[in-house]
Amino acid sequence: MRLIKVLTVLVFFSQFLIASEVTISGVAPDYAGEELVFHKYKDRITNETKVLARSKVQEDGTFSMDFEVNGITYVFTDVGIYRGYLYVVPGKVYEIVLPENKPLKIEDELNPFFDPTSIHLGLGNSIDTELNMKIRMFHDAYYPYYNKHIHNLALRQDISQLDDDIERMDAPYTGDSNTFFNFFKEYKYGMLRHLAHQHKARSVSDKFFLDRPVLYNNPAYMELFNQIYERYFNFFSRTVSGAEIYSDINDDQSLEQLKNTLSGDDVLQNDTLLELVILKGLHDEFYDDNFSRSAMLVILDSLIDKSSIEMHKEIGRTIREKVTRLMAGYFPPGFQLYDIDSNLVSLSDYRGKYVYLNFCISYSYTCLNEFEKLRGVHDRHIDYLQIVTISMDKSYGNLKTSIEKNGFPWKFLHYGNHTDVIKDYDIRGVPTYYLIDPEGKLILSPAPGPSENFEGQLFRIMKNRGDI
Repeated sequence: MRLIKVLTVLVFFSQFLIASEVTISGVAPDYAGEELVFHKYKDRITNETKVLARSKVQEDGTFSMDFEVNGITYVFTDVGIYRGYLYVVPGKVYEIVLPENKPLKIEDELNPFFDPTSIHLGLGNSIDTELNMKIRMFHDAYYPYYNKHIHNLALRQDISQLDDDIERMDAPYTGDSNTFFNFFKEYKYGMLRHLAHQHKARSVSDKFFLDRPVLYNNPAYMELFNQIYERYFNFFSRTVSGAEIYSDINDDQSLEQLKNTLSGDDVLQNDTLLELVILKGLHDEFYDDNFSRSAMLVILDSLIDKSSIEMHKEIGRTIREKVTRLMAGYFPPGFQLYDIDSNLVSLSDYRGKYVYLNFCISYSYTCLNEFEKLRGVHDRHIDYLQIVTISMDKSYGNLKTSIEKNGFPWKFLHYGNHTDVIKDYDIRGVPTYYLIDPEGKLILSPAPGPSENFEGQLFRIMKNRGDI
């Protein structure tokens, strides 16, 4: 047991304390003039991302960028229909090979649920012992076995060969000294065992998480963790020892009581794993109706404040930002976008006025009909209400021509320099509306359209707030 605890500490600190610069460069003439943006996941519970570096591809196709990482990190860039990824090691230089340039279609660009094709980026300076090469070779062997056993499970066929298959897969890597890679393989095998039902969730928990190090930055570990502990509050509340979960959260809003209840699961005696399970539980349950959202936010804030683990504080803050991003009473995502006169406009520029924010496409028949109604809203409430339309037109020029032709008098912005604004506001169709108060917080999310009694609701809100 002492040896396990020492290993846990060593692996935990190795994930965060080895920080150094990484260089990514290459030559891709068919991407000339485009910008490459590399991201990483902030964590594998929220899957929120962070930009690491940007680089414009020069006319001769060359590009280069530097950024710092803490430990081995999965990084990726979205290039057209592809999501190219690789694992970077601090202090290393990577000469990457980009896939053929296949731009997104406009309908895919505007689709927040578009799923790019993932490809492991090629490396011009790779050798067989390099981590990316080993992971690619492992995946080439792993996924045929994965598909085989999933198929057998679906057909209820015999899966007794799984142990032999895992042994064959692992044979080429006997004696490999790369800790990250060895854990990666181990938890990939754990996923096979879990999905093939050779081990039930309980035994998988014991084997792969009891007294084991928490590997935040290892995708295979987090993939299995997310499978095993998905909707865990709901599952554990059905057990005798977990019956108090609902009162711990909804009634008492107590982190300590919730921890005490969850400690009834022997696997969660490790406080680090226990807190991570709580963070995942709060994230997963926030989008359902089993628990009070306000109560879960109280517990989340308590964990952020009391945790001694900085990674958990960061995950907690990211969860809070994600789940409250479009909640009434909270600040919506900020943006800086260009208007039709090429001025850079921020949402914060409109503090002091109500903002009727909407997303549209200028050539959409539905949006054009709404624009005529918005013209009347603008004229009647210009003294205290600012209408702001974010257009998802394919080109800035098309938007400018359309607005000048129709003479719409309110502010139009183009999404082009910050396309993530579509995902930030969860735009699933147009038109979509939000109402923001003079302090910059959401009041109606989403808000009704101008033909859905918006003005009546605006009047009641302003009257209740003492603005009229």
